[in-house]
Amino acid sequence: MKAAQLIALILCMSCQLFCISCGNQSDSRSQTPMVCVTGSDTMETLLSAWSKDFMKDKPKEPVSLTLVSTGTGINSLIERDSDMAAASREMLDSEKTAASAKDAKLKKVMVAKDFIAVVTNSANPVNELTLEQLASIFSGRTKKWQELSTKYKGDILPVMREPDAGSTKFFLSHLAKLEGKEVKSAPGAKVSASNETIVDEVAKNKMAIGFVAFPYTHSECKTKTIKIKKDKTSKSTQPIASDTSYPLIRPLYFFFDANAKQEVKDFIAYCTGERGQNLAKMRGFAPPDSTGAEDI
Repeated sequence: MKAAQLIALILCMSCQLFCISCGNQSDSRSQTPMVCVTGSDTMETLLSAWSKDFMKDKPKEPVSLTLVSTGTGINSLIERDSDMAAASREMLDSEKTAASAKDAKLKKVMVAKDFIAVVTNSANPVNELTLEQLASIFSGRTKKWQELSTKYKGDILPVMREPDAGSTKFFLSHLAKLEGKEVKSAPGAKVSASNETIVDEVAKNKMAIGFVAFPYTHSECKTKTIKIKKDKTSKSTQPIASDTSYPLIRPLYFFFDANAKQEVKDFIAYCTGERGQNLAKMRGFAPPDSTGAEDI
């Protein structure tokens, strides 16, 4: 865990312990103005920018971020250890059942759309891939680069987040719709702890290929972003906010309590409002389809 994440987690836990000592053990979160957000590290760059800008106008409503994975965030929300879960996927049926068991009445709101970028080492001559080829690569059916290009040889090393990560679930389920069956990750795939470590692995390994949230692609790294085609006859596209025809776009959500405190409502209103959305666009995210909250 990064130092900043650890500090945020300690602050968030400290607030919970303090509030319990105040006597309100039913839901201690209401006793502090701090908005504790846990969840997907895909949203780290966006939430960092949002929270800093939000606190310029609302210094008495601090925002604490602990961003590891969507599953971690949802569990923390259900257990009432955080105010909000930042998620890069929908809530699973098992998570909804857990929430119901805890009598947690939750809502969700779409706050942005993220582009999943497929990255390879810059030495790799492959410049575009179809969704079918991606399914074959990340399921382990296509094992060698020479199956895709006569100019490149070697064993393919797929790199991805852990199975619980929102990006992994979205990516594999999206490819499964194309395949008409479940797509399981390749047995030889390397599991990486974060978007950043995926990029680092691809940068140092000429045989690697991975997928990350678009803001984590960096021109200064020894990686390149692959153009994606829906099928062999389709036009290839890059993951940029102005091109919504890109085939790997996913919604990003906030999950929160139906009776959330005012500070949480204020932060959500900022993120989904004009100022927050302008900042999201600057960070490479596309606007949501709707900013209305829905019951889960």
